[in-house]
Amino acid sequence: MDIIRFMAKRPDLTKAERNQIIALYQGGNSGSVVAKKCGVSETTVWSWARRAGVIRDTKEARRMVTSKPHRNWLSSTAQNEIAQRFAAGEKVLSIAVSLGLRYGHIAQFLTRTGIASVRHLKISASQMQEIATRYVAGESAKKLAREYGVSGSIYKLLANAGVKRRTAKEAAQDRRGKQSPKRCFTSEQELEVCRMYESGKSQRVVAEHFKVSVSTIAQARKRHGVIRRKQKYPTTSGKKVLPYASLSGRIYHFRSSWERAFAAYLDSCVIDWEYETRTFPLLNGTHYTPDFWVSSRNQLVEIKGYMWKDAAQKIEMFRDEYPDEHLIVATKNVLPLFTPPTN
Repeated sequence: MDIIRFMAKRPDLTKAERNQIIALYQGGNSGSVVAKKCGVSETTVWSWARRAGVIRDTKEARRMVTSKPHRNWLSSTAQNEIAQRFAAGEKVLSIAVSLGLRYGHIAQFLTRTGIASVRHLKISASQMQEIATRYVAGESAKKLAREYGVSGSIYKLLANAGVKRRTAKEAAQDRRGKQSPKRCFTSEQELEVCRMYESGKSQRVVAEHFKVSVSTIAQARKRHGVIRRKQKYPTTSGKKVLPYASLSGRIYHFRSSWERAFAAYLDSCVIDWEYETRTFPLLNGTHYTPDFWVSSRNQLVEIKGYMWKDAAQKIEMFRDEYPDEHLIVATKNVLPLFTPPTN
């Protein structure tokens, strides 16, 4: 049985499509704009542009990126009210506090529209002392930053004043009035949680039974001194490892059940395979190692139960830089066709 019937290679770009990409990029369009128009990735655009000798200098590329229209943080109603109140003589900080907006957004709006040139808000020594005192007393940094208009540098100002930043746990305790953490279970329910876990049920099953998170079950278990059971599979660097004995007698340790199922599928078809034996250097300084190498068919196979964005970008770069290599990507649409191993 041939694995090609389950998976197909992405068709290569035609000459007309490549010429269109180069022409659009050479005409001054950014890589992202060309990618959207032609339905390809930005890596593909840059790769074909380099091959055609179209190299845009860094200064020009930076100008194109920074020339995008400024994001408008304020509604038209808020803009009109800000302009009227500022013209009437009200301070920018007072407007920001009353409307619940950031000082920087209002300053950018006034400067960009030409109403006034507003500089970055300066904090006096007395104001800084007041901010530090209120933060130590338990007020949130977000509230103080909005009130004094220093949202982007509140922690830097506190550090300069010698105030240690609160941890997430300390901040949560301050919000609760420094009370003990709220528990989801009664004493009887916690004992029932421990009994269910000790009877062999997993933490996830117990969590679904009580309709809480797994971490809540783990906290209840730890409070009663119930030790977590050993995992079914050995681990390496915190990741699950699945052992599998191939037809050749070699023991492999896979990080995914789909990889192990695919190896069993190849063995059932009596197809020779190798696991993570070929590594390819990429132009960005990283390396790409496909999961399987099927030498009899000259095919590389990548097993993906879920395609993350960074993995998709690396695969796209590999295909652009190594067009002669035949890479097959098996996603969740075709993986259920593989029969899991019985050993």
